[in-house]
Amino acid sequence: MTVLDRPATYREVLSSSTFRVLFGSRSLAIAADTLRIVALSVLVYGITGSPLLGAITFGIGFLPQVIGSSLIGSLADRLPPRGLIVAGYAVECGSALALALAGLPVWASLLLVGVIACLTPVFGSASSRRPAHRRRTDR
Repeated sequence: MTVLDRPATYREVLSSSTFRVLFGSRSLAIAADTLRIVALSVLVYGITGSPLLGAITFGIGFLPQVIGSSLIGSLADRLPPRGLIVAGYAVECGSALALALAGLPVWASLLLVGVIACLTPVFGSASSRRPAHRRRTDR
């Protein structure tokens, strides 16, 4: 079995600086997104005192991803991954700043989180596609 016929090992994959950067940035983005949703859920519960609105806030960060992946998920295959990755992180950063600094009402915060959640599958797919594309071109 040659190197081209077998799956890559962790050592081989982590030796690529491109993969290490993408892996680290995607891991941080997932952690930040989860922290943002939990913090917003606690904030909404604290403001409204409603457990239902707190639960809806938590769910609205993840459920729209089903809609986004179904309707616009193919954009990750049609557009260059590097541009999508940069745009995705810029949009997530902008939304986090808006949530933190703008003092938005609860409904506007939920709307913003829902819109970003619809776009998240596209950015995640582009991040997943980039190392695979890089590995194919390295051969």
